[in-house]
Amino acid sequence: TPGEAGYLTPVTPFPVGTTPTSGMSGTRLEDKPANATEYMAIYYGTIQFKNNKTAYTYDLYRPPLVIEMCFSPNMTSRTIWYESRYTTREDVYTTQTYISPASYFEIRVRDKATGDIVEKEGFGKTYSVETKKVLQIRSAGEYLIEFSGNDIMATVQMRVPAREDDPTVTPAMTLSCPATPIPK
Repeated sequence: TPGEAGYLTPVTPFPVGTTPTSGMSGTRLEDKPANATEYMAIYYGTIQFKNNKTAYTYDLYRPPLVIEMCFSPNMTSRTIWYESRYTTREDVYTTQTYISPASYFEIRVRDKATGDIVEKEGFGKTYSVETKKVLQIRSAGEYLIEFSGNDIMATVQMRVPAREDDPTVTPAMTLSCPATPIPK
């Protein structure tokens, strides 16, 4: 069946930036029974980013595609010196730890045929610095999925509904991110 044998296929990232297309679609999804859907993982990996890009294609014919991400950005510390304004006027040293200004991650899901961006999400730059993000693709199609980043480690899991007639599928659980407090 398409999209299942090798799950994801490594490809070259799309060469130019494009603007996202409207996420609204007139397609009505069929009604599903009330019982929980079992998902299978089509990708799980932890990637250390140093100004690099990775891309895969996937033929999604049983939506949704759930992409879960956990981030561990590189942290930077600096020591600040100042003179106390109290009576002693002694030197004071304070250490501050914060997210590296160069730390970011972005995932872009493109229509493979046109290169149009269907969805995108990330960490840093124009995105929030939440350490767990979830992205869902709810329309069938062939997609190019690109990861890019710098000064960050990202754990990514992609899941799709498992075929009910396949007893060999091991159900994939929701990705659990370690508690990593980000300094304010």
